[in-house]
Amino acid sequence: MTISVKGAAAFIATLIALAAMPSLSVSAEENLDEMITRRARQTTAVWGADYLEDPDTFIWQPETLMYIDTTTGREVWILARTPDQQTIYSKEISNNVWSYDGSLMGFWVLREARTTKNPDTHNVGFNRWLVKSNGSYLKAAEGYAHLGIPNIGFGWANTENAYYGLGDGGPEYHAELWDLTKNVVAEDNTVTGQIVLDTKTAPGGDDDKGLPPLKKVVMKDGISYDDNYMLLYGYVTDWGKPVPTASVMRIELNKGLNPVITDYWPVYRGLPEYANHLNIYEGTLHDGGLGHGPKLEYMFTMYNGRVNWRLKTTNGSASDGGPLWEEWNGSSYGNDEVTPMACSENYSGPCPDGPYMAYWNHPSQDRWNTHLLEGAGDQNASGPGTILHMIYPPYTGFDGSFGHLVDDLTTYKNQYDGRHHAYNAWSDYGIFFPWYVEEELVGHATIYGRRVNFKDGTRGPAETLATTHHEYTDNYNGYPRPSLSPDGTKVAYSNHFLNNSGDDFPYINYVVAYYPFPPEISSASTSEGKIRLSWDFSHTSANSRTYTTRGWPDDKVDLPPSPREINAFRVWTSVDGVSFTPIAGTVVYGNRGGSWNETSWSAEHEQPAGTVRYYAVTSIEHSGIESRSPSNVWRVELDSSGTVISSGEHAPYPAEPGGIKHFYAKAPPAPSNLSAVRDANILSHYRLTWAEPPEFYETIRYYNVYYSTTGTPEAVQQNRIASLPRGESSYLDWNADPAKAGYYLVTSVDTQGNEGTVPAPGPPVAR
Repeated sequence: MTISVKGAAAFIATLIALAAMPSLSVSAEENLDEMITRRARQTTAVWGADYLEDPDTFIWQPETLMYIDTTTGREVWILARTPDQQTIYSKEISNNVWSYDGSLMGFWVLREARTTKNPDTHNVGFNRWLVKSNGSYLKAAEGYAHLGIPNIGFGWANTENAYYGLGDGGPEYHAELWDLTKNVVAEDNTVTGQIVLDTKTAPGGDDDKGLPPLKKVVMKDGISYDDNYMLLYGYVTDWGKPVPTASVMRIELNKGLNPVITDYWPVYRGLPEYANHLNIYEGTLHDGGLGHGPKLEYMFTMYNGRVNWRLKTTNGSASDGGPLWEEWNGSSYGNDEVTPMACSENYSGPCPDGPYMAYWNHPSQDRWNTHLLEGAGDQNASGPGTILHMIYPPYTGFDGSFGHLVDDLTTYKNQYDGRHHAYNAWSDYGIFFPWYVEEELVGHATIYGRRVNFKDGTRGPAETLATTHHEYTDNYNGYPRPSLSPDGTKVAYSNHFLNNSGDDFPYINYVVAYYPFPPEISSASTSEGKIRLSWDFSHTSANSRTYTTRGWPDDKVDLPPSPREINAFRVWTSVDGVSFTPIAGTVVYGNRGGSWNETSWSAEHEQPAGTVRYYAVTSIEHSGIESRSPSNVWRVELDSSGTVISSGEHAPYPAEPGGIKHFYAKAPPAPSNLSAVRDANILSHYRLTWAEPPEFYETIRYYNVYYSTTGTPEAVQQNRIASLPRGESSYLDWNADPAKAGYYLVTSVDTQGNEGTVPAPGPPVAR
């Protein structure tokens, strides 16, 4: 049965089935009533690669769904969700899910939970998966990296769309567990892998240490910002120590070209009991550690105890080549090769300056390697929630509170910090996530963000970003574990409320923390009869329009880094300086990896002689997200001969460049030629196809799909079932009610959040 109905700005497909079903809940989480209703059906729904994976490209149908958080009002995007199974980008904190330019996200799914027919992937354990940040090209990764350990991060490079990982465990999986591999991701998410270092036989490796070949993983934040150094974490059951231990391997990576092992030593350092840290906790690095410094000459770890430690990774003075522990001498820890970052309140020995915490935990370092964002304070202790801590010298201590919600110690003294933070963007924006307040579990906890001005030390207000709806039933998989995108505009986190079984089965989300900053127009001139508009980010001035107040890589000397996620610019024009219209085409950004290869941009536009026009510019990310506040507005007046007689700034650069200013309100055109076909053998399957609108196609960002069983659905969040990226013209609804008439509606949504109007439908027609 096929029914097609066309509309001016949306289209409706009415599918007639068999019987009735109960009405939808009116109090569903995030007003996703239809999705919550479907949650009960998905346990028996027919789903998988046979229906959702392209047999030639192995690309899956997008699983994207956008909803507005009903508490915070922010965009939340579900990127990948395996029904009632784990979809995990991290089982620990401070892991990075994002590629270097924010165009990709990497995650893991158990092979048996989401099978793929791609013959170049793996047969058991966790498989690596990739998805573009706009939701397209969802695909199981090929390549040579091993099956995946979600505890330690994806191993993304910082200068290209590639990731590093160790082998798969045997020749049939391309590489051994001790083979370091580099895996390059193509535009279509096809992965090409190669072995770049055999850590067993290479000089300074396992053989030289007299060890059996060890399984290894890339340490969290274990790749330097220029991809020239790396830290690996090796697992070993015994290295001549009284407890099981692990190892740290430092590599001169050289972007994967002929890497060299420079240092290799056991984690066990023979430390004394110190601030509730005991020798028995030195068997492994909790969270696997964090690399530190431009050459990764230091690292941080929380051994399985209560203290974060800073360890020198290279040229250690100990007999095994590792860092040497020396007691506090009143001004330092000897050569400061091993230094504790804090002490507990009941510790009576010497301690660095700063607060005494019963639980100082889970550091997330900034990209400048100058500060740690850390949890402090136990559930029953007088700690100040999340704090910001100077890294070096480590004993300069406390650098200010960050994550408590108020500035009154009496109010927040018993706030138990969740210790799951994110400070991994090239931005001054950080994420904190409190779980307990006044000893009460916050069941539907909120992710918060806060900006720090490192020039004057001021801190912005705590901003609510997203409500997680996590149930916290002590399931290790269920924690949000936020991760900032490269420019900090988005925060990835885990959620689970659209799956059954509580927090057993998380999936991949991100919330928009702020929209990409626009550039700043600097001039307008005439060029061959056209207006030539020029703009930049004012990055050489004190009023830089970038995401940070700090220089890069030296925060005191260098210029701030260029935005990493921006892909293009759009120019807008107006006759009144208030309501704007997009000019066709975009201007390529060109910078990659924080560089300033391009420092200014321009575009030409025909303006009629004898007219006044106003111009503005917005930035567009790889994710498809566009500035929602335009740049400063530039006014240009031409005389009757087309000569510029007046040119200058009409409106200043926005005070909140990442905010929303409604400067464009035209609804986008609709798709057309819908065909909706029901599978006669699987009654819950309906295949929708359509033609994308050619008009204003460049400004369309995605298509919302709505569903109802009681009549034509309204274009409201309660009825939404999918939000498909531009470029998609087909969708299989695999979880419709097989026993009731189905009604569909699809709308276009542009980059400014305008959704096409819905025409009044006629009565349903059965065929």
